[in-house]
Amino acid sequence: NQALPIYYRIHDLIGIGNCNRGLGDVALRRADKSTARERYIESSLIYRNSHSPISMGIIYHRLAYVVETEDEKQQYLQQVRELYLSIGSEDLIATVDELFSKEKPTQ
Repeated sequence: NQALPIYYRIHDLIGIGNCNRGLGDVALRRADKSTARERYIESSLIYRNSHSPISMGIIYHRLAYVVETEDEKQQYLQQVRELYLSIGSEDLIATVDELFSKEKPTQ
């Protein structure tokens, strides 16, 4: 929480996104899906502006764990696949599918 204002001050988009993602991870570990979802969505908006497909894939993967419906989950997973395909990372798609099947987000 303390680092977030610093990243905003220096306009470090990836740092802001990473901080929000980390805060979302903490909330998820505390079983606070609502706060996790808010932080992940904030992170996704930041990552989208930074044009980082890897970061977007990671955050969409996390969002798939905190959505309310199976349809939303599948939409996020499809976005992960499309992002990773756009950068030629079929291996990342396989990894995400394997990790997601275990029903726990990873760091």
